Amino acid sequence: MSSDMYVLCNKTSVGGYAMPVGVGPTLQSYYSGLEDGTMTMSANTTDSDGEELFYVPPGLVALLSVLYGTISVITVIGNALVVIVIMRNRHMQTVTNFFIGNLSVADVALGILSIPFQFQAALLQRWDLPHFLCPAAPFVKQLSVNVSIITLTLIAVDRYFAVVHPLRPKCQSRLAGTVMTVVWIFSVLSSIPTAVVFRVAFVPTGRGRFKPFCRPVYPSLSGVDLGHVYRLYLVAVQYFLPLLIITGAYVRIIREIWMTQTPGSAQDARDRLLNRNKRKVSATDQLGPKLRDQASWSRRFPQ
Repeated sequence: MSSDMYVLCNKTSVGGYAMPVGVGPTLQSYYSGLEDGTMTMSANTTDSDGEELFYVPPGLVALLSVLYGTISVITVIGNALVVIVIMRNRHMQTVTNFFIGNLSVADVALGILSIPFQFQAALLQRWDLPHFLCPAAPFVKQLSVNVSIITLTLIAVDRYFAVVHPLRPKCQSRLAGTVMTVVWIFSVLSSIPTAVVFRVAFVPTGRGRFKPFCRPVYPSLSGVDLGHVYRLYLVAVQYFLPLLIITGAYVRIIREIWMTQTPGSAQDARDRLLNRNKRKVSATDQLGPKLRDQASWSRRFPQ
């Protein structure tokens, strides 16, 4: 976005908050109030002339607060319980359950460090939180998504080897721990660009007023839009590659199950064949005496 559309928050500073050049007294007094604690955060804010900058009905604020709060609490408590159960029960500490626990850890981080902050920005359509949380919340969200998708892919691969190649050595818990460590390192590295490009920017709202937004600001390198390159990378890593691997693994699993007879079904087939042969032998035994009598009768009384 061009520099005339918004002003980045690295121009001047008022009370510890970065301020754009040429900001009117309205925004300066707003952030000064944040510093000394006299500013009350509200969904309805007006400027010095009494004109509302934005308005959200209080009923909608209450409803969305309850919904987002419920989602966040359920996410944290539910996934934390999954992790606790796996850690406290040794018989549940299998490779698959370790992967499931890894999913739960990622969701707990999302529920604590991302959902509440992004809810505030989505509801108020502005960023009223400390500036360091602006890159932190999207970073945690991106990290959680990366970990979850890669872990789901690993679960599919683990099921593939368990079903299609059951006699091969199984993945041990220590190896699973190493794999999950690599997953987290890779996910952190893939999410760092999100933390780098997100920052608070001040968007003009008219009459010399500015509204703070948390948004990405991607640089360009030799005319190449790095934001477009990064988005293509995320689409490949988070969608196409996992889709191909998961689909291939489960198609192979379904084919293996469909083509392979279970021991019970094979025994049933043998039983049916044996019963059919018994019926043939019984029919032959019953028909034999009749044929012999008919042959003897024919010899005695030739026609």
